[in-house]
Amino acid sequence: MRRGTCTSNIIASRIVPVMAFIDSATAHSQPISSSNAPSMPPSQPSSSAAAAAANPASPLTADDWKADGNDKFANGKYIDAYCAYLKGIRSERESLAELLVRRAQCHFALESHVSAFIDVTTALRILPLPSSLEPGSSKSALIQKTAAELYGKGIINWLNGRQGDGDVALPSPKATGRLMKDAMQHLCARVEAPGPSEPLEVADALTAGEQLQQEGRHAEARDTFTAGLAAADVSTLTALLSNASACLLKPERIREGGPDAVGCAAAALHLSCLRHGPSQQLSTIQQKCLVRLGQGLLAERLFDAADVIARATKKHASQGQMRVEADTLQQRVRSHRANARGDFDWAAIYRQARDESDNKQLDIAEYVGPLAVRHAEGQQPSVHAAKDIQVGQLLIVQRALKANPLRKEQPSALDEITPLLRSSTSAPWHPRLISQLCCLPKGRGQPSAMAAHGPPSHQTLLGLTPGFPLLPRFIQSESGEEFGSPVAAIDTGADVNDFMVRKFRMVGSVIGHISGPPSARSRSIGPGLPRVFGFWVLPSLIAHEGMKRNAIWYAIDDIIIVRAIRPIARDREITASYWNQLEGLTSNDRAMAARHQLPTAHWPDTSISTEAMPVLQQAERLIEETRDKQGEFTPTEATRRLRDVEEMLDRVRGVQELDVDTVLVPKLLLSHVALLLNLRRTNDAARRLREAVAASQGRRGYDVHDILFLANIRWNGDTMDELKNLCELLLGTSEAVDILFPSCEFGLEFLRV
Repeated sequence: MRRGTCTSNIIASRIVPVMAFIDSATAHSQPISSSNAPSMPPSQPSSSAAAAAANPASPLTADDWKADGNDKFANGKYIDAYCAYLKGIRSERESLAELLVRRAQCHFALESHVSAFIDVTTALRILPLPSSLEPGSSKSALIQKTAAELYGKGIINWLNGRQGDGDVALPSPKATGRLMKDAMQHLCARVEAPGPSEPLEVADALTAGEQLQQEGRHAEARDTFTAGLAAADVSTLTALLSNASACLLKPERIREGGPDAVGCAAAALHLSCLRHGPSQQLSTIQQKCLVRLGQGLLAERLFDAADVIARATKKHASQGQMRVEADTLQQRVRSHRANARGDFDWAAIYRQARDESDNKQLDIAEYVGPLAVRHAEGQQPSVHAAKDIQVGQLLIVQRALKANPLRKEQPSALDEITPLLRSSTSAPWHPRLISQLCCLPKGRGQPSAMAAHGPPSHQTLLGLTPGFPLLPRFIQSESGEEFGSPVAAIDTGADVNDFMVRKFRMVGSVIGHISGPPSARSRSIGPGLPRVFGFWVLPSLIAHEGMKRNAIWYAIDDIIIVRAIRPIARDREITASYWNQLEGLTSNDRAMAARHQLPTAHWPDTSISTEAMPVLQQAERLIEETRDKQGEFTPTEATRRLRDVEEMLDRVRGVQELDVDTVLVPKLLLSHVALLLNLRRTNDAARRLREAVAASQGRRGYDVHDILFLANIRWNGDTMDELKNLCELLLGTSEAVDILFPSCEFGLEFLRV
């Protein structure tokens, strides 16, 4: 089996010390008090305020930043809008953040850990960037460090079942899932709970509450801080956080922005309840926060937490559009949870992809079957069966990081992706996506950049890099960037093209086959499906094994589906073929094979006897000559060529008896089919076509192209039953026969797809 090679040193490992910020806070584990807090320094204008002073038109207040963000959002500039909202969110929030952190300390002392978790993460989200604060120079810096200490040494250690001042470790996905479900239940209960009967002025609440804290009267202190929070004006802040969440929920941003979308929506919902009284009807902003929170949780595959929010949304949503969104969210939670288990309604998916006219993305969750990613010593990662796998079993469903139809007249996806990869801070490529790239090897025989830290997990390969729940991303960044630092950095001086070309794959699209008249389709030289050129992280680790492959892949829009076509024993490597071996090799295909150091499509890279080689070369020439004149033969020429093909079939079969593995027999049979169709001998052509499919399956196993061929002769004998069985096995449903391969005239055109 073969893999793509790469000689460039493209990825430099740089694991970010995520909790360095929290670890630095150990000196501030006690409650904030006037005795240990530094005196407030003279107010200094921030960089944004200084710029605004030079330009009076620049926004200054939170409301101004909100208006600026709204304008950018309306123009589709979602990242710029998000950054504008963040500036408004962090405008003069020191007192509010202190109340939240103090109350979180009280909650933690009273063992109300989930309540403490929500308070402290909300405070961290509204405080300024750590990089903008000199340590110990301001009260904001002290509040931030105290919050980080409570989050890491307190809440996360509690979540991990640990105590003391040991290192803070990432919680397991299962623990994070439980915490997020509990947190969402807490938030949903808060929207129905009454607020304090007598709000206190913020300054009075801080003074009185601090005294109660020092006396160890945590329950009374908690209630005092709650009364102070009820007096705070958070309406603009709530709107800013909700709008920031909406920016990151856009389809082109959700893969990267999911964690912060959840964090912003959760903080907005939490703050909206500070002055909220019990009511059967939530405010509009609260309903929006619930929907956005559910959408973000769904993108992060936190299905239990998303289900809690979906139920609450359905309960509280008013009539009209919000009710529709509530119903949609609940349905999406059900379907995505099923998808994550490998349960897909394939018939509905194929119909949606076939009928979709506005390029809307298919709404399905990604899936990884019983697979494991492993490192052999000194080698790149590979994909193996974690248990015995049956023929037809679904292995992978994954959306491309980048994909487009392969058409010579259009720029390739590689041309589009190269400048994005050269800048790790460009908007479309942020740390989670770059971290996915770093799961990939630099070349054959070399480990990935993350090999020293163990093989990548399913979550990492699906873009869900493990992280700390609800922690704002900028805190996880060494430089304090809004989108953090990548887990592993791209070396911008390396040859990105040289690296990425080996990771892109050409995949046949079962949807493109019916997406227009033949002249408008992406045409291949031989019989085959239109191809999509794309980059799918997990499938890029699957090795090429040509006709000995044990899995196939095909595309639905930009989604790749990988299925087993042979029984795969536990621990066996998953392999595929990088191209359709029944197609004639174009110069580009040959160049690709040479670049990847792969064999050609028709025989392996082992020595072939002097007796066999001339036969194989002559057969190849005969096939190409027949294809070049396809449909142009006179009856006499077609009859003569039929005899030539039949004689060559006998010679190639003789070569196969010498144990030379080749697909030339099914290719010659397809040439035979074309000549018979030229002579209008339809029944004979149908019989030969079935022989070609059987010969192909005997050499390379099942293939989606078998369905394409048989769909054209469904009228012939018991072909329809065979066709339905193949669709059930390879496409997940027998209904795919009529959805994807509608009845058409059996003629030469189907061989030119």
